[in-house]
Amino acid sequence: MEPKLGTWIRWSLRCADDNEESRTLLRELGVPTELGTDTAWTFEPRPLEYGQSILRQVGWDGHTPVLVVCPINPFEWPVKASVAKYAVHTLTGAYKDSHYRTVYFHNSGPAAARAYQQYCAAIANAVDAFRKRRNVFVIIAATERLDARPANRIAEKLGGVPVLTSDQYTMYELVSILRACHMMASSRYHGIVTSMPGLVPSAGITMDERIRAARTILGRDVVILGHHYQRDEVIRFADFRGDSYKLSQQAAHAAGKYIVFCGVHFMAESADILSLPGQVTILPDLNAGCSMADMAEITQVEDCWEQLVAAGLTTDHGEGITPITYMNSTAAIKAFCGERGGVVCTSSNAAGAFKWAFAKNPKILFLPDQHLGRNTGYNLGIPLNEMVVWDPYVINGGLPPERLRTARVILWKGHCSVHQRFLPEHVDNVRVKYPGIRVIVHPECRWEVCQKADGIGSTEGLLKMIQNAPSGTMFAVGTEIHLVNRMGKEFAAEGKKVITLDDSGCLCTTMFRISPQHLCWALENLVDGNVVNQIKVKDEVKYWARVALDRMLEIQ
Repeated sequence: MEPKLGTWIRWSLRCADDNEESRTLLRELGVPTELGTDTAWTFEPRPLEYGQSILRQVGWDGHTPVLVVCPINPFEWPVKASVAKYAVHTLTGAYKDSHYRTVYFHNSGPAAARAYQQYCAAIANAVDAFRKRRNVFVIIAATERLDARPANRIAEKLGGVPVLTSDQYTMYELVSILRACHMMASSRYHGIVTSMPGLVPSAGITMDERIRAARTILGRDVVILGHHYQRDEVIRFADFRGDSYKLSQQAAHAAGKYIVFCGVHFMAESADILSLPGQVTILPDLNAGCSMADMAEITQVEDCWEQLVAAGLTTDHGEGITPITYMNSTAAIKAFCGERGGVVCTSSNAAGAFKWAFAKNPKILFLPDQHLGRNTGYNLGIPLNEMVVWDPYVINGGLPPERLRTARVILWKGHCSVHQRFLPEHVDNVRVKYPGIRVIVHPECRWEVCQKADGIGSTEGLLKMIQNAPSGTMFAVGTEIHLVNRMGKEFAAEGKKVITLDDSGCLCTTMFRISPQHLCWALENLVDGNVVNQIKVKDEVKYWARVALDRMLEIQ
């Protein structure tokens, strides 16, 4: 192993594994390991008799039904990096209780501590009431080291019931104990999953009630916007759901004091730009970005524009080329386009934006998704040889002057990491497997895929295609997997079958970073009077970005 890489791994990485062979191989590479439960359902635990014997040792009479409670402290999440805290912790030992690993620390503070106490008390009260009604024997299981503290806290409130922790038992032993129980209440996912093969009835302690409670307190002060690609556990709480265009319209008319955007960073930026004075826009997890938006940095775009001006193709103010940026871009890029007579577009109104732009100038610079730009231009009758791709990492975009002079559309070299995964062979394969199936795809897909498809549409457009189809129609959809799965469930009642174009599934990993825990954390902080993860665009950027977005909202 390369020395610097080895040093970094040994300092920052720890692998959870479930067998000795893996541990041996990893140790040979110098990678720290620990027995972990993330893969607990893939192995055979100790026999059931082992778990029953442990239960007897801690006081079970062998007959009374056993209720196992597997708690976590959800208020410790999300963890955040802090080099300053890590330095102080290393030198003085401070922040010991909130230290997670390396430079990461758990959420902490008076609000989190207060919520944690209420959480433990609520679980203890519910379990106490249940055991009195049903005469059950209660144990608390901490399936991960982090769970030991809430487990012991709840046990104390219940009068000292047995606590079994991952420090006392291996994962093989703990799973045997869980499967020996008769029922479970768990806020730890591993507890439920590992007990399933033992057919242990389980009730999940989720974030749902806490989110609902916070929303009830906040009332009309908060509006939650949810993008179609969000996971079901989050989007169910959205007041409005839609694609980026539809949500931009909602953000422009939202009445709440707080706009909580369950999407990604550029969407929250747009919501802040379009919001009313005094409104606050919040992104539950600041790590929810967009790889496509990151493919066009403002300095790269400015450099590109300077070269186009130097080539005599446009003036600095946009007389000659109209810049269009897709919604999936930073506020700085949107402002750049607005200041030069350009516009923002979404997949819903890209064709309208092209027509609007060509009415002003003979050329378009389209940012940052080459596939949406190419598909839109081609569908408007522009030949492929009149569209070129600008590579920001090559001098003059990698294009000879003559190609730039004859091109009508200059496409930025960017793409969506989700939609680019769909390939032409996926269309061929699904048609062989399901004769008569309709293939519909998002215009962020490759041109070759779109040409083979039966229909191309924005997220809202894909939904309308399925809505308007007769019962019995089957669709293979080339877009994000959470939306596809949701459509499959919703349209099944109408006799329509919806599957993904690619069996491996295409997940928007950055959108997935918004979790129920993040949403709950953001809302409960608002209840306590704290604004967290506010998205605030600088005023000088906001003005021209607003101009470009207002133009977008006027285009059909």
